Amino acid sequence: MKLVSRLAPRLALFAGLVLAAAGCGSGTQLTNVWRDPNDAAPPLKKVVVIAAKRDELRKRVWEDAFARELRGSGVEVTPAYTVLEGDVVDTTAARQLLLDGGYDAVVVVRSQGKDTRTNIIPGTTQTKAVDTYYDPFWHQFRTVYEETRTPDIEETEHVYFNDTSVFRPASDPTQKGRLVWAGTTESVDPASSEEAAKATAQQVILSLQANGVIGKPARIEVPDDDE
Repeated sequence: MKLVSRLAPRLALFAGLVLAAAGCGSGTQLTNVWRDPNDAAPPLKKVVVIAAKRDELRKRVWEDAFARELRGSGVEVTPAYTVLEGDVVDTTAARQLLLDGGYDAVVVVRSQGKDTRTNIIPGTTQTKAVDTYYDPFWHQFRTVYEETRTPDIEETEHVYFNDTSVFRPASDPTQKGRLVWAGTTESVDPASSEEAAKATAQQVILSLQANGVIGKPARIEVPDDDE
């Protein structure tokens, strides 16, 4: 009996750690979205993706990730690093390229910093029987209980913020394009830049589809074997 009572706190602590790990994993979610209510243009078919990242490698990783995901939705995509030199986001040269290439829009992804959050998972209290004995005075058995408590668990997570904007180009390259969609994503403890880029692109595309900015992928009908 005593052996069980000594092991109980350790087992409870282990169970708490498992539950904490299961409930607090990494992930990316879209937290804020704006859509131009006056935009009546048809869904985008051809776009340029620009990742405004200081590091050239990350810029290419993000542009490639968005390009892959958008192509899966039937959009023709050009990563900016393949046609524009340097960190060009909103210049006359970039706008002229959009017009000359017949692009519907430019998708711009910008980093908005990161934050560190600390979560406290309260410990648990358990009461268990640790011994039973016979009381000769009252002529009955009595049970001794022991209360154990697992310590609080402190968890730290790193959150990365990114803003994504979609601009339709103006007919005059000296004029700025018109913003038609914007959203903010939060990525919690991504394993890599590639993972964060892919998850961000997927969340953005779901919203773009829901808001009619891009079309939804066509469903492929599979005929029955009997037909």
